[in-house]
Amino acid sequence: MLLPSRVVPVVTVASVDGVLRASAVAGLLCDVPGAYVVQHDVQHDAGPGGGDGTDHDADGGTRLRRTVHARSGVVEQVDVDLGHGCLSCALREDVLPTLRRLAEDLPPLLVLALPVAAEPLPVVRALQHEGGRLRAGGVVTVVDAESLVEDLLGADTLDERGLGLFAGDERALGEALAHQVELSDVVATSRPPGPTASRLLAHLATPRFPIEVRDVHDLAPGRLAALLRPGHDPRGDVQAVRPAPAGDGDGVWTLDLRPARPLPPGRVLDRGEDLGRGRIRARGHLWLPSRPGTACAWDGAGGQLSIGSVGPWRRRAGTRIVITGTDPADRTRLTQAFRGLELTDDEAARGTHWWRRHGDDLDPWLGDAAECA
Repeated sequence: MLLPSRVVPVVTVASVDGVLRASAVAGLLCDVPGAYVVQHDVQHDAGPGGGDGTDHDADGGTRLRRTVHARSGVVEQVDVDLGHGCLSCALREDVLPTLRRLAEDLPPLLVLALPVAAEPLPVVRALQHEGGRLRAGGVVTVVDAESLVEDLLGADTLDERGLGLFAGDERALGEALAHQVELSDVVATSRPPGPTASRLLAHLATPRFPIEVRDVHDLAPGRLAALLRPGHDPRGDVQAVRPAPAGDGDGVWTLDLRPARPLPPGRVLDRGEDLGRGRIRARGHLWLPSRPGTACAWDGAGGQLSIGSVGPWRRRAGTRIVITGTDPADRTRLTQAFRGLELTDDEAARGTHWWRRHGDDLDPWLGDAAECA
């Protein structure tokens, strides 16, 4: 039982499976008298804009259903019409006011159940900096142990699995699940994961923050509530990517790629398909001579590769890409593909002014190069 407090911990639950998510939040609700669950779901009934499977309001925004549960049953259920397409922003805008309101009653625990396939980083970051009566507690991702390796590394998209947050959500299932798992304190499952799945989870953890595996019916809510996520949390921060302190084994390996020089944008584009394909999870940051002051994210899963600007460097500029996989052929191919990727002596001698002047054809992904320092 959690003791009364003037500060209300918020435990966040994420999953790519609605049934598994329901099992986790029901267990937490039953174990903590007086707790509330705040659950958001994207509505997939055809609405007035309609026919594409997602419920749209009259202005073309997405509609969310917010349901608040107590042990006694549903306390409230409200459809929230959103006037913009950024679901992460929308969740944050609706989540925080709802949690603040419920926290006024000083419940022992608030459980935030995110929509299926939603990434927890935006709301968790907001909670970490919220202050007041709310405090960010543990993050739980609920997974199917039997399909975990395939879900993380396979080629299925969310749309193909019927899990898209919006019509035509072509994100890889592995991308969404990896973003959930890598931010987690606890991965919950109804059965123990096998050796390969366990090793894969260990490799996806952030150094100093191992991922604990627990039974979905034994989540130890007191411990989850007591977890204190640091203000400068490296989990989810592409500039802080480091390989986990887990050795290779059980078919799982990790490459830690750290070229000493920037990567010329032309070769990054030319080799992008080869660098992104395969049964791998890749995460990290790029240093481009055409954008020397801008940190660029590298995010790959399910045979897809995304790059994007994440703002100015907060530490020394450089490239570090951590890639985890299970196929030895992928390891060999990626090692070879990264050979010779960095600037040659002649290219480095041109200087960043030359590279910036000649552009890089990456504006669609990274924004206007002329605006980058």
